[in-house]
Amino acid sequence: KVNEFFEKEGLNWKNCVGVCTDGAAAMTGQDLGFTAFVKAGNDHITFTHCMIHREALVVKKIAPELNTVFFDAVKIINFIKSRALNSRLFKNLCIDMDSDYTSLLLHAEVRWLSRGRSLKRLLTLKDEVLIFLTEQNSNLADYFQDNLWLLKLCYLADIFDKINDMNLSMQGVCVNMFMLKNKLEAFVKKILIWKNRVESGSLEMFPFTDEYIISNNISKKDTPITKIIVNHLKDMEVYMHRYFPNDIDTQQWICNPFSIEMEEINFLNLKAQEEFAELTSDTTLRLRFSQVPVHEFWIEIKSEYPLLSEMAMNKLLPFCTTYLCESAFSTLTYIKSKYRSTLINVENLLRSALTQIEPRFNYLCKNKQSHPSH
Repeated sequence: KVNEFFEKEGLNWKNCVGVCTDGAAAMTGQDLGFTAFVKAGNDHITFTHCMIHREALVVKKIAPELNTVFFDAVKIINFIKSRALNSRLFKNLCIDMDSDYTSLLLHAEVRWLSRGRSLKRLLTLKDEVLIFLTEQNSNLADYFQDNLWLLKLCYLADIFDKINDMNLSMQGVCVNMFMLKNKLEAFVKKILIWKNRVESGSLEMFPFTDEYIISNNISKKDTPITKIIVNHLKDMEVYMHRYFPNDIDTQQWICNPFSIEMEEINFLNLKAQEEFAELTSDTTLRLRFSQVPVHEFWIEIKSEYPLLSEMAMNKLLPFCTTYLCESAFSTLTYIKSKYRSTLINVENLLRSALTQIEPRFNYLCKNKQSHPSH
């Protein structure tokens, strides 16, 4: 289908410089995967594994003692949300108790942010959930009598909330691997800070956990939650390094050329090194570099430093995430709503919704023939 689209629109695989996919075998298979098919058209294409998908893989690496709590929480949410009667009764209960919310949030594996949001909502409504489960004579109510289980749930809500923040910061247009690498390195540093703070007896960075311990007069020395948190943070650090190897250090000259010494670019060929020497000696360009985004800078100097510009853009152009694709699906879902009586020309509607080009409304209206009676 992709190749048919390329042929129909007159696109050439030779002009494609990068392809970003998730890590599924259907995409990355060497013989039958999508990447193998693309390489047949252009074997010089750069393939990248979506960084947000990699981050989602890290999140799934949870110790069994925490993973069990998470699945218990999902079971509780499904007990209420999957039955229409239970859902209505729970909503009425929340209204009677004047709660901030009247419903729980379902968790879906394909929705990256749903874990943190669903657990936060469950904790916010934990008193209402306990009352409802008790009235329903459900054994699930026993979980809310277990302080350690609730502490683990609080920690999961806290850490998923922080992961969600990082996930959201990695989304957007005009992102490159250097920007995302900086965010990931910052998150790893935060993990080390959190681990050290927890070991010293502080849980202020995890508000749900800290509030529960304080409100229930639980001694941090007498509860195993601190050790559980430290072990999980250590595991996260290991998996972050495993899924995000430090493989772009040699390309730092692209994102900050004026702070790189000539000895650090010995891997470049002679012509590129000569251009780099001229570039870094230009004080005007040094000032310009600090005023515009990095991709705009390398585009602007293409005529003067063609070799360096092409090398830089080949690293900056490839997509680092599948954000644009995912946002297109979300936009299509919004367009195909139940409030539309008819839906035609979906392709045109989607293109209009996704384009960054602003229509010239005044020009379009001026050239539109008004109705004779107006």
